[in-house]
Amino acid sequence: MAVSFVLHAVAGDVPVFNGDFEQSSPATPPPGWTMWGDQKWKIASNYTRDTDRPHGGQASFRIVHPKGTQGYIVTNPDRALQSKPGMAYTFSFFARGGHDGAGRFSLTAYQSLKTYLDAPSPGSWTVPLTKDWKKYSFTIHEGLDFFAGEASYILLTFKATSDTDTAQTMWVDDITIDESPNPAGTVQLIDPSTLKKKPAEAMLAVGDKLDITIDAERILKPVNPLVGGMSFHRLDGHSGYPFDKKGKYVMPEETAGAIRELRLPMTRLYGVGDGPWSVEESIDRAAELCQKTGIPTAHVILELEIESASKSLPPDIWARAVKRSVEKNYGFRHWEVGNEVYAPALWGSKAGMAYATPDEYAKHVAAVSKAVRDVQPDARIGLSISDHSLVWGSYLLRIAAGSYDFVCPHFYAGVDLNKPLETIVIETNKTMMERIETLKALLAAYNPNRAVTILDSEWALYGACPGDKEPEVNERNRNIISILHRAVRMIGYVQNNPLEGASGWELLGNPGYPGYGILYPAQPNKRSINYMFYRLWNSQIGSSVLEIKGSAPASTASLATLSADKKKVSVVLVNASADKAVSATLKLNAGAATAVMLSQPSLDSLAYDASTNEPKPLPTTVRDNTVTLELPAKAVVFVSVDLAR
Repeated sequence: MAVSFVLHAVAGDVPVFNGDFEQSSPATPPPGWTMWGDQKWKIASNYTRDTDRPHGGQASFRIVHPKGTQGYIVTNPDRALQSKPGMAYTFSFFARGGHDGAGRFSLTAYQSLKTYLDAPSPGSWTVPLTKDWKKYSFTIHEGLDFFAGEASYILLTFKATSDTDTAQTMWVDDITIDESPNPAGTVQLIDPSTLKKKPAEAMLAVGDKLDITIDAERILKPVNPLVGGMSFHRLDGHSGYPFDKKGKYVMPEETAGAIRELRLPMTRLYGVGDGPWSVEESIDRAAELCQKTGIPTAHVILELEIESASKSLPPDIWARAVKRSVEKNYGFRHWEVGNEVYAPALWGSKAGMAYATPDEYAKHVAAVSKAVRDVQPDARIGLSISDHSLVWGSYLLRIAAGSYDFVCPHFYAGVDLNKPLETIVIETNKTMMERIETLKALLAAYNPNRAVTILDSEWALYGACPGDKEPEVNERNRNIISILHRAVRMIGYVQNNPLEGASGWELLGNPGYPGYGILYPAQPNKRSINYMFYRLWNSQIGSSVLEIKGSAPASTASLATLSADKKKVSVVLVNASADKAVSATLKLNAGAATAVMLSQPSLDSLAYDASTNEPKPLPTTVRDNTVTLELPAKAVVFVSVDLAR
């Protein structure tokens, strides 16, 4: 039997209150433990002290997971582990299952318990359960897996299964924590809080009305057009398009024409080398697709490996693909090595795992990089990273430095879609911009002698409501809420210029599983509100960013750009208030002005509802070279101003 940590702990160990579950109590959950997450799943009877077949002593902890639920248990916050700099922590416990399956042990972290300020998790691991008791141990190192100044309070977290659709019972017993100094030679990563980061562009003063002055003579920087990209799935994607499984191009011309109208500056395809044909034929098909849709190959990212990251492709396959592009003069030069390669290791996978550790992946990237550059010296290599994970983020950036030219972090915004609209649209994007600036600073620190950029190959609003099985099924991720979020994000990308480019998710969908698709080739006459937004953005945005001064409500965002011929100013205005219109005054040398808006009557309006998703004219008044208009609630407005001569 393990020593009880209710009263004392042996040297080197951190007390785990009731970690052996010997404290007899009728309370559910047992003392020292608490249910966490959504209130809906906090069912006390699922978390009980069990005296049947304990590992040691008189009792163990029984955790029941009914099929289709999402409950889990953590150590009580007032018993949280308080982390220390320079220390390693080993978490050990015994566990068994009602049947064989994958349980999960993870660490929930907070910077502050007063406000429950979230911190990145120091770790999450699959627990391969059997019917017999088995010991499991997991170790984390401060400075490598987490930073004590960020993950200051750590809660042990248990889930009976990694698959919410699987019913399972998990028993846990004799939990211990060992604390010791990091072993000599432990890698110490750069603490992002010590890095100098570019501050956000100056904000407008807060006011009840939007009242701004735009100086058409005051150019701040060039517009980055690459933020207006949109990504495909596979060549033989889940939508059944653009190619079928036999390699035949089957996308309707109406859909191809709609894509051409988007004027996409960049796109991305993944799984290109995983099709039912040779890699050379895949490159031919990618080039054919770009030619038919008018997308410049110079800014197309090609990812060759299967999108589930369940298996890798040898470097020679990558070299063959690049050779085909070079020989055919297709113009491809951006090669992303793997799609979300960290996912199987962090969250588990039924399909397999190509890279169990960042070290395995970094070694593969180095080999692919050499093979590709031997064929195409000016090729650019993309690294798949997660900025949520130190080992798959900062550590990977460090050990792979020299092999990559850009990173693909996939800046999806996970948020509770029941939160206030302004939080989803404004506050979430502020946090996202801070994350991006942090990553940008880390890239510079780990690559001091070469320019490495962020070229994001997927991003979107990725929210959910309680009870959602997955974000893809929630209409709010693709309707007006999505448009508002994307507009504010892209305004920030242009104003602050934190990345090289960004390609949103995703271009083609399927009516049976709509996901994020902004077009349905199976119903080629349909257009989503996302499609309308991207078409307006890529056609209206000018070539230079102009200075804006004045005041505006906190629920708004604005961007002013100047056309290449300097005759027109384009203004994008966002009102993220769910129910309040905003009066807008644009002071500039205006001769004439027109405006169109995207809005929908409800936060749950359908993205493909043609009666609500079409751009609508918005009245404007021009007087004394000043434009006035009313911004409706939950609207994105594009204003086109001809400058007076």
